[in-house]
Amino acid sequence: MNWKWGRIAAIMGAFAILVALRATEKTAVTPTGAAVKPAATQAKTAKKSVAAKTAVKAHEEEVRTLEGYVEQEKFFHDFLKKNHPLFTDYEKNGRLVGKYQISDREEEFVEFGGGKAFAEQNNRHAAITYRLGMESILDLPNKFVGAKKCGECHPVQYEKWSRSRHAMVVRFPDEMVEIPGKDLNAPLYPGSGSKSAVLPQGITADSVYAIIGTPRTKYGFLDPWLVRGTYHIEGGTLKDRTGTLVAGGNQFSRSWAESITPETAKKIAAYVPGFPTTLEAFGDQSSPVWGTNSYGAKNRKSMLFQPASSYCEVCHSFKFDFKTQNELMAALGNAEELRKHTINKGISCEE
Repeated sequence: MNWKWGRIAAIMGAFAILVALRATEKTAVTPTGAAVKPAATQAKTAKKSVAAKTAVKAHEEEVRTLEGYVEQEKFFHDFLKKNHPLFTDYEKNGRLVGKYQISDREEEFVEFGGGKAFAEQNNRHAAITYRLGMESILDLPNKFVGAKKCGECHPVQYEKWSRSRHAMVVRFPDEMVEIPGKDLNAPLYPGSGSKSAVLPQGITADSVYAIIGTPRTKYGFLDPWLVRGTYHIEGGTLKDRTGTLVAGGNQFSRSWAESITPETAKKIAAYVPGFPTTLEAFGDQSSPVWGTNSYGAKNRKSMLFQPASSYCEVCHSFKFDFKTQNELMAALGNAEELRKHTINKGISCEE
């Protein structure tokens, strides 16, 4: 029996030593008496902490807050105020007709959304917006590959999409296949007596980044600084920065240029009193040319100075392959350079 008790005692002793060692690991202290976790535990905790921080950072990068979206655009506006010809040439030299209103994301996404009015009526805050893009032209570098790349594996879908209006909402001047001779300054429906062209007075194909719209309804333009065209030029050209920049008279309207001629308008007015039969009768939406109206502007009175990042890009999407915002800024004002770096345009699957 003694040998059994001896073995039991040895086992119990070894167990006691093991327990003591584990306890020592857990309760080790520094010279000051502070408890220190064992190395293995510390390493495990550190890994968890790093993983948690990485997850939080990834989440923050993935999730775009409304405030973050508004703040992102400020550097773009600062650049434009120092470089766009509206400020550097036309306003500076007194060759500007009509007042401009700078329109940014805060106005478009916050004020126009109705959140402030909702807060006043319901005594609680709310973010209400009818448009908020997931990724902007200002998000660089982006992850877009472009519709043509997608078409390498999905040719049938790409061909179908490329003939759709989704693909035509943003086009370069040389892609306007429906325009005779691709002359964007020639009257589009001369047979009706209208002199309205795709581009308004003083705006030439080499002074725009892209044409916005389709032959179904209307055409507008984005200038080489990626600002919505809410103006025209009288007595000169935007390319040469000559003449006078005038608010409004900026958008081609197919219905008025092709079908609702002044004679037709008079016939309609006989049944609909007050229907406009002269350019003056159009009021703020008028222009110097029948078939061209003022959109985002009031004829010779006011206009929005509205970068694409504030408004256009959400519905008329396009993306660049620039790696940094500085590369984008360096290309602004150069339509050809911007087109060269355009990796995608139109409403595609990636959008």
